Amino acid sequence: MELLIPIMRLTASTLFFSIVVAGIIAGRTVDGTVLRYRSVTVIMTLFWPSVILSAFSAASYSIDRSLFSAFLAVAQIIFSWVEWNRHKDEDNWWKGRGKKMGRAIKRLFEGPASSSLAGGAA
Repeated sequence: MELLIPIMRLTASTLFFSIVVAGIIAGRTVDGTVLRYRSVTVIMTLFWPSVILSAFSAASYSIDRSLFSAFLAVAQIIFSWVEWNRHKDEDNWWKGRGKKMGRAIKRLFEGPASSSLAGGAA
């Protein structure tokens, strides 16, 4: 347990700085380029893990009574949210994936029974 908390804190910081670098790249590139597409995809992919780990880091810093470090972890969450909010309407790999995954899961649970009945009726 003693090793888990420092690894979690380091991972939260690494994810945050990856979002910052991707945000800088996305801010410097032109709309519609592959580099911007990839940068926005990185931001969208790393946002939720970064927020979750930063929240746990803030909680662990608060428990350790290191309030300045807890404040910095909360600041990481805020800055990550600003970056995510700035790029959430742009094209990325995740755009439209929810509907596609939902349809695939629905087809998976429907199974072949409904299609075999429909095929036999025709």
